[in-house]
Amino acid sequence: MSLLFKFLFWWLIGVSLVHANEANRLKPIPDPLTLNEALSFSYEPHALLVNADLNIQKEKTLKREVEVETDLDIYLEGRLGYVQPSSLAENQGNSDHRAGFVFSKTLYDFGRDDYALRSADFSIKAEELNRRRVILERRLDIMTKFFDVILADMRFYRYNEEMATEFVSLDKLRDQLEVGQVSDIQVMEKDVEYQRARYLRIKSQNNQRLTRAKLATAMGRSGELVTTVSKPKLPQLKIKLPDVEILNKIAFKKNIELNILMSKLDAAEAKVQLAKKSDSPVVSLEAANFAYTRNIRSRDEYQLGIVIRVPIFSDNRTDVETAKALHSVHQIKADIALLKDKIETSILNLWLEFDALQGKLQQMQTLTNYRELYLDRSRALYELEVKTDLGDAMVKVSEAERDFLKTQYDMVLVLTKLEMEVGQTVADIIKAKEAAAGKNNGVSEQ
Repeated sequence: MSLLFKFLFWWLIGVSLVHANEANRLKPIPDPLTLNEALSFSYEPHALLVNADLNIQKEKTLKREVEVETDLDIYLEGRLGYVQPSSLAENQGNSDHRAGFVFSKTLYDFGRDDYALRSADFSIKAEELNRRRVILERRLDIMTKFFDVILADMRFYRYNEEMATEFVSLDKLRDQLEVGQVSDIQVMEKDVEYQRARYLRIKSQNNQRLTRAKLATAMGRSGELVTTVSKPKLPQLKIKLPDVEILNKIAFKKNIELNILMSKLDAAEAKVQLAKKSDSPVVSLEAANFAYTRNIRSRDEYQLGIVIRVPIFSDNRTDVETAKALHSVHQIKADIALLKDKIETSILNLWLEFDALQGKLQQMQTLTNYRELYLDRSRALYELEVKTDLGDAMVKVSEAERDFLKTQYDMVLVLTKLEMEVGQTVADIIKAKEAAAGKNNGVSEQ
């Protein structure tokens, strides 16, 4: 009884430690949350990553299945037999049973194993690249949701200011109504404006919660809503993008989705060679040790030899398997051609969109400066007790600041998408171009 109690005690401790380790693996969401901290969650457990890992494990299992086909094979063989012995035989018994161990090891299969392993390795590489693609897509999704939270907060502040402004105006009109300075219809008109601003404030407040919920889901932490997010320091957006032709050339080498298909193509081509060798001979080393119920002097207790198996008739199975493998090759090549067209179109669209956003950024900067200057004037007039639209000017400034920031975020997202298509950061491309230009100048000077 004491042994059973000890076993249960240590088992419960072990289970507790496992659960504690699983809980520790999920790091809490920092509050306030920065963009870099949010992006780090792209590597955290998520259903998409689980599927990617399972696909990798599946391909590794298939590779192991190929490897074990040529491993040492040991099995127990038994046979029950009945014979009618010759009258000249010394042993006149009818039972002729045997049992023993058989050892078999493939020595050479004329390249079939090599092509099978080659195909498996490329399939594993394709799934590993797909896992990288999943992480990059998660980073983009988290970045988008992170920016949405900031913009939702700014929209709330904008409508909160507008509602406060409308309420102050409405309250003044109500006071004026009591002394007969304004009519009922003027108060009702202002009340309509106030109720509109109040509705938009409620709607924007709800959007704050919604965007935080979407961010938590993108980070793999559904339900864990962050309270505060920190505005990130944005990269230099006044950059000159490399020419589209240069980006296309790099993308055809480094685009992850394209490299996935290229790895699948290599795997499919290896399967074609494997199918062509499906009727090749197999050379094996075999050994056996048997015990017999019927003792005959001519029987060997031990056997060891090289066995060559040469297929003679396969009923066109080789041709069928080869045709199936070739079909996969042609299908993947067609997918590669379509993907290249898609990459070129996507890069051009993103390049043009970034160029247009650079122009819009200047427009938003000018508008923001104007709104701030207009606010300063309205504030000065207000302090002089001159009738002014100070509240409306404050709302317009908030709106301009939000549009200016949204334009910058749009540029960051477009640049990120462009780098995902190219498979390399624009900064690295520019550095490589500058380094090559400096090297060429050094050579020309010499």
